[in-house]
Amino acid sequence: MDPVSQAALGAAATLSVWGEDKRLGPGVVGWLGALSAMAPDLDVLIRSSTDSLLAIEYHRHFTHSLSFVPVGATIALLPWLLRKDIRQHLRLAWLISALGYFTHAPLDCATTYGTQFFWPFTDYRVSLSWVSVVDPLYTLPLLVLVILGALRKRRLLAQIGLGFSIAYLCLGALQKHRALCIQGELIADRGHAATRRDAVTTFMNQVTWRSLYEANGRIYIDQIRVPYIGTSCYREGSSVAVAGPIPDNLGPVAARGHRLIRWFSSDWVTEGPDDPELVSDVRYSFHAYGTEPFWGVRIDAENDRAEWVATRAERRLGLGPIVDLIFKNPEGSVCR
Repeated sequence: MDPVSQAALGAAATLSVWGEDKRLGPGVVGWLGALSAMAPDLDVLIRSSTDSLLAIEYHRHFTHSLSFVPVGATIALLPWLLRKDIRQHLRLAWLISALGYFTHAPLDCATTYGTQFFWPFTDYRVSLSWVSVVDPLYTLPLLVLVILGALRKRRLLAQIGLGFSIAYLCLGALQKHRALCIQGELIADRGHAATRRDAVTTFMNQVTWRSLYEANGRIYIDQIRVPYIGTSCYREGSSVAVAGPIPDNLGPVAARGHRLIRWFSSDWVTEGPDDPELVSDVRYSFHAYGTEPFWGVRIDAENDRAEWVATRAERRLGLGPIVDLIFKNPEGSVCR
């Protein structure tokens, strides 16, 4: 998720345990937990001016894995060693840093993007899709409780914030289940036999979902809206052909581009009819029922090149469309 959410969760976790500990005080405990929780995203610095695929390959990679927590916590603690109180209570400070660092990856796993939580044992990207990468309904209450807990030196407030975080993610799991139930009805109504299916959150909410399922060599995309209270609706979308197998005659760079986009997007990929060289990630689009991609990899097989491409669709996602996405059913919706 976004850095503010990560920091708030890290602080909530550490203050929940040591919020009333007088050895370091709630201010140090909160800030150390918050900054350690943000540290895994330093992997965004792993990039290259000549290799645009390097960033997607290593973001949410080893720095987000469970096995890297001891190393990451130690690195995150290093700047704090300039403080005398940290050096005097080094074991406690390391435990705070470790707990803060640990909170980062599970929260990222709850999004759609994908996180290599079990690296180096597998490169599988965990993507539960219970919460959007940015969600004010999650972040703001958690942040307020954490700040109040630190200022008032009340561990209970941080614990309430941590409980709220867990409850909100569980609510996301329930909302996804509701969306998948409606998706199952759509599949049955169409007489399809889905070989795989998923529902992913749309930006800044748990109400509107992007339904994806594969049948007969195509990926079918629909919008499903499941309000917390009220009638659920769906907007029928369209379908795109599943990207074919990776050609055997590609050079190493082009082949790597194919492998990375398929791995990155959990194989929800298509080759655009308007741009056959673009292998795109169909998990995201401007409209929840649309097919215009946010990003993909352009493969130049003839010259053995592969380039990460971000389309203009992502840039059009302003406040107005987001409000409509959350609170309105698009024209053509069917409600049950």
